[in-house]
Amino acid sequence: MSRRHPIHRHPIRRLLLPALLSALFAAVTGVTGAAAAPLAPAAQAAAAAAWAPSGNVHDCGSSVHLLVPTRSSGYFAENPGKLLAAPASVAAGPGVATVLDKVASAHVHFLTALSCGQGHPGAPVTGTGGRASADSGSAGNAKGTNWSGYQSMSTGTRYLGGAMTWTVPAPQAPADSVVTSSIWTGIGSGESTSDTLVQAGTEQDNTCQLGCFLYGNVYYFFFELYPQQQQVVVDNLGLEPGDSVASVVQYDPSTQTAYFQLDNLTQKDGLNFTETLTGTDPGSGSHAEWILERTEFNSTWTAVGDFGTLNVTGAQAYAGSSLATARTYAADDPAVDPLAIDLYDCAGQQLEHTSPFTSSTAFTMTWLAYGSSDPAYSC
Repeated sequence: MSRRHPIHRHPIRRLLLPALLSALFAAVTGVTGAAAAPLAPAAQAAAAAAWAPSGNVHDCGSSVHLLVPTRSSGYFAENPGKLLAAPASVAAGPGVATVLDKVASAHVHFLTALSCGQGHPGAPVTGTGGRASADSGSAGNAKGTNWSGYQSMSTGTRYLGGAMTWTVPAPQAPADSVVTSSIWTGIGSGESTSDTLVQAGTEQDNTCQLGCFLYGNVYYFFFELYPQQQQVVVDNLGLEPGDSVASVVQYDPSTQTAYFQLDNLTQKDGLNFTETLTGTDPGSGSHAEWILERTEFNSTWTAVGDFGTLNVTGAQAYAGSSLATARTYAADDPAVDPLAIDLYDCAGQQLEHTSPFTSSTAFTMTWLAYGSSDPAYSC
């Protein structure tokens, strides 16, 4: 079935020889130096016993607040469920247990500061913009024009969280081209502020200029509440190709607060932080997603870099009326009704294939072709 999803614009940052590349990239991200506003009462009340609110946040927006641990990494190793900072979070279930066990076993050090850079501004949802068409792709998968992976299709379900782990790829680019990809887990559709898309993950981009004599590689963590805000880049959490990473997103409807956890399991650093949602019933949570996306840049869907085979593990969602009563689902649970999406360009060339689930919370995405760059929402 045809679906609409939000437009995303993502920054291309930290490129080599930016003056020579400026004709290609219309804008670069900057850092302004402004700190976040004092913590709101809702954010203070939302911090769990193992976490304390902190105002040590820079350039992330006034409603973003950092949470710092009050317990040691040894405590979390013995109590991985406490890694979820949202109050009354349900930690049971095969998916979230896999993710939290990995974070706990890695003895991740949670940072005591959060520094951000702003991405390109978002745009209103217009046109049909279907990311998964009614036509079948390979193996009966849906066809996506810039999303691939899995998306829940169950109706009448309110998703309150999602998680997954993966290894950051190093995409290769053909000569004289730009390739991008973002990998993330999320809940919601982002079609309006009444169904905000809460998402967090990594972006990995590659440019190749003048026969690849000039090139730049870009890797960073990001989070976003779409359409409420543009993409926010996490500047002080390191990321390199080959790193094992985890992302957990949650939404607490009682306080209209989104919770994010981003972890670099290889570098053993992580961040827990919150952001307030705005709008009418902003966290309706119509869907859960585990996605590889070809990024929109300057109103263009780019080619997709050769990322090889991406192994997603720990894919899960949890749903219910509150975090205290939510049930945890593996991504392949029939109640989630997962839709597999393959990636195609507008010319109909298949760029990626999403596999069936290899376990209840694991699947692979395999690169097939760079494809063409297409005007966004033109297919």
